[in-house]
Order: sequence, then structure tokens, then C-alpha cells
Amino acid sequence: MAAHIPLALSLLQAVASQYPGLSQKSAPVPPVSIATQQPQQPQQAPPAPPVQSSAAPIPVSGSTNPGNALCDACHARPKYVEGRVTHPYCSRTCAAQGKGTTSSTPPSKPNANSKTGMCERCHQRPKYYDGSQLLSYCSKSCAGAAKPSAPTGKPPVVTGKPPVVTGSQPSKKRSTSAAPPKQRSTATCKAPNCTKPPYVDGNGTKAEYCSIAHRSLGQSICLLCLKKPRETKSHFCGSKCQNDAEKQGPLLLEVPTGHVTFTDVAEQFKAAWRHPSACPTVKHVYKVIGSKKSITAYNAYQASVEARGHFQASGRSSGNENRRFHGTKRECHLGDPGLTLFCSSPTCSLCSILKTSFDIGVFGKKTKWGRFGRGIYTSSTASKANDYSSNSASSPLKAVILAKVIVGRGCKVTQNSPSLLAPPTGYDSVLGETGGSLNWDETVIYDNDGIRPSYLIMYG
Repeated sequence: MAAHIPLALSLLQAVASQYPGLSQKSAPVPPVSIATQQPQQPQQAPPAPPVQSSAAPIPVSGSTNPGNALCDACHARPKYVEGRVTHPYCSRTCAAQGKGTTSSTPPSKPNANSKTGMCERCHQRPKYYDGSQLLSYCSKSCAGAAKPSAPTGKPPVVTGKPPVVTGSQPSKKRSTSAAPPKQRSTATCKAPNCTKPPYVDGNGTKAEYCSIAHRSLGQSICLLCLKKPRETKSHFCGSKCQNDAEKQGPLLLEVPTGHVTFTDVAEQFKAAWRHPSACPTVKHVYKVIGSKKSITAYNAYQASVEARGHFQASGRSSGNENRRFHGTKRECHLGDPGLTLFCSSPTCSLCSILKTSFDIGVFGKKTKWGRFGRGIYTSSTASKANDYSSNSASSPLKAVILAKVIVGRGCKVTQNSPSLLAPPTGYDSVLGETGGSLNWDETVIYDNDGIRPSYLIMYG
């Protein structure tokens, strides 16, 4: 039997090396008695008694309840596994918290509604552990949604990522008012009859048209049919539209914003604003179409002046035609958005001029005096014409006329000549220049057929 003692001791040492906890306060191995008289059957060494230890036992994989795989402290994360050994805690933090707790003290159980350590609201993510306590929810988002709040009549705002929860900081109140919806742009392509949105480039800059084709069309479209491009040096796509417009005259045709004619007129107005006040913005431009009789009389006068002066030979227009501004009184809302019908008032100077052109017969009814006699006064200065423009009816816009004038051969003067009834002999007009009696230029015509309203400009 003595030969078996070393084998037993070897087995005990092997067990002690595998389970270090057994080496502390181990019970002594009982002595083995050796018989001296009669040989007996070999007796195996009795099993070692259980080891008593003040430290909590370390459960071995397979020796504990396999269904309880969560940390004994936080009950939210799985226990740490080291090789074949499963520790009772998930981390050093939980192990430090669990020190001093004996196995006889059952760990606190999570709420029955929490799905064993899962968030009590979403039931999808583990409860948050802040190092000192296990919170009821996984995040501030779930915590805020679970708490009752005063009714606001609007659903709470849902955010993409929940903020990190810290136990030491109270959850901040979230705004439950929904952001107002963004207003969708109602802008459309400026080409007539197009309802598509305008083109937006890669930088977010919005164009006036939906495409290059519509831009080209919008800039040169026929003012009557608004379908085909106009012909060169004309406002119409062909003789048919031109004849139809003259048959309907007198009338106003609105020029689309962005049209080459609109740009041309607006730029002349801006360049001709010479007063120190800020130049207002041109809002609308209308092409004035006179009656066929009025157009014929003007063309005849222009031809006669050209025949005398041969202005085209020197590179000027036929009859030395120029565009000049004229301001007058408006009693109605003609020219305001959508209003193109003339009023019937005989004292509305604006409608009278646009319908029947200028009339020397009304000279002197307002001022009783003319610096250069009895004539029709215009100016190349838009701001000077603005001084004579007035509204009787309430309107945010003012109106001036851009007229075409047969200047011919102009007589330049700087001093007043109020007795003139016609231009000096050999001249077709009088050009009042600045520097003498005038602060701003004037062009005076003494024949009704030497001037016609060409455009109505609305600005403000």
C-alpha cells in the first residue's frame, strides 16, 4: 500500500494546479495506516474533502446554470469567458462592484417587462449601465419617449441617432414641435405657355428657362402668337402676325421678361436715369401697336425727312429716328399686371396718347407755357420724364412712354424760345441742350406725324 501513496499525492497536486482555489486552506490528507501483520487488498486514497474559501466560488463552464449567461452585477452583458472558465461578471468594473457579495445573496432581477436586461421601451437594445446603476432604457431617445409629456397636438420629432446617455446628466427636454415644411418653389420657365420649372445648375443657380431651346425662344418669340421666333428687325414671326396686330390696333402687347426687346428697353431706361436718385426697376414693358392709319402717316413723314436729309447715307437711321422718353398723367391702372385695356376717360393723358398718339392741339392745357414754343416735348433722360409722370389712381408703379421720334436735322439751342411754332427754317426739330436754361436735355417736335408712342414702361 505504501507504494500507492506517491500516486495519490501526485493526483492531488494535479487537481490543485488546475484549480488554484483548492490550494487555499485545504484540509490535510488523512494518514494512511500500514498493516504489518497481514497483507490486505490495496485501498484507494479517499477523495479530498471540499475546500472552504471566503472568496466567492468561480463557476466553471458546465457546472453552473447554462441559462443564466448574463453578468451577475449588471444583468445586461454576457459573462466573460476565459478558456474553459466562465466568470460571473462581464468586466472588471462589474467584478469590483460584485466583491463582497456571497453566492447566497441572489442578484437583483430585472423588470419582468424588460426581456432580461433589454430596454423597457424598444426591447431591442440592452439597458444602459453607467458604472453605478443599470438604467431602465438604452438611450435618451427611449427614455424621453417613455416619459409622459404635455399634449402638444403634434407628433414628437424623431431623430436619426440617439445621443449617448450618461447617468450623471439628466435627460434634456426635446422639442416636440415639428419643423414647418419647406415651401416648394412655384417658379416656372419664362417661355410662354411653359409650366416646367427653370433649369438649376450644379451650383444651385436658377435660370429663367427650363432649357436652351426655350431660352432662345423666349428671347426672340413673336409678340403676337407667342409661338414662333420673330423675324430680324421685327416684333413678329411674319407678315401674317404683323398684319393681324395692326388690324387690332391700337393695342398693347406685353413683352415677356427676358425677351431681347424687354432687355433693350430696360437697359436704355437704366442708362438714361441721370438724376441723383436711385434708378427704379423696370417691372413691365408693353409694345404699343397703333392703328394702320397712324402707322402709315408716320412712315410717310419719316420718308419725307429722309429724302431731305439723306441720313442713312451717313450711317444713321431713316429720318434720323431716335427713341425719347415722355412722362404724363395716368388716371387708370393701365400697365399694372394683367391690365392692357385703355380706359375711356377723355382726361387720362396716358391712354389718349397710346390710343391716338401725341397731339399738339392739347399743348398749354396744363402749363400754359413751353420753353421752346408750341410743340411735343420729349427727352433722352428717363429721370426727367419721371418728373412729369403722375398717377391719379393708387398704384405701386409709375408709367413713362418711350416714343420713336423723327429728329431729322435738329436745331440746337440753349436759351428759351417760347414763341416758336415750328423749328427754324431748314430744321426738323429743336434740341434743347443743357448748360443754358436747361438742366436736362429736351427734344421738341412740331408735327404730330413726327412722333409715335412705341413702348409703355412700368417701373417702381
